[in-house]
Amino acid sequence: MPKLTFNKDRNRKTTDEKPSKEFNEIKETPISEPEKTYEAPKIERKTKLGRPRKNKVYSSIRIQRSTTNRINAMQNTLNFKTQDDLIIDLLDKVENSLSADQKIMYKMYLKTFTERGKQ
Repeated sequence: MPKLTFNKDRNRKTTDEKPSKEFNEIKETPISEPEKTYEAPKIERKTKLGRPRKNKVYSSIRIQRSTTNRINAMQNTLNFKTQDDLIIDLLDKVENSLSADQKIMYKMYLKTFTERGKQ
C-alpha cells in the first residue's frame, strides 16, 4: 500500500497561536422591537360558558343510546330539570320498595362503592 502524504498549508493557524483581540471581545446584541404586536381584545363575559357545576362532583357511566333516549323522554314527560334529578327520584322509589335483605345488601354495596370512590 502506498504511503499517504499530506500537504500542510503554511498559512494555516496552529493551536499555539493566540487569536486576536477581536475574537475575545463579545459585542452586546441590541434588543430589537417588533414592528407590530398583538393585543388581545378585552372581552367582558357576564355569564360563564358551559353547564353550571352547582358544587357537585360528576362521573360518567356507560349506557346504550336507546337507554339515553328513554331517560330523556322520561325527563321531559315528568318535567324534571335535569337527568340527575330524574335518576335520583327513580332510585329513591326503587330503594323504598326493597325488601329487608335487599336493603342490607344495598347499604353494604353503597358503603363499598363510596369508600372506593374516596381513594
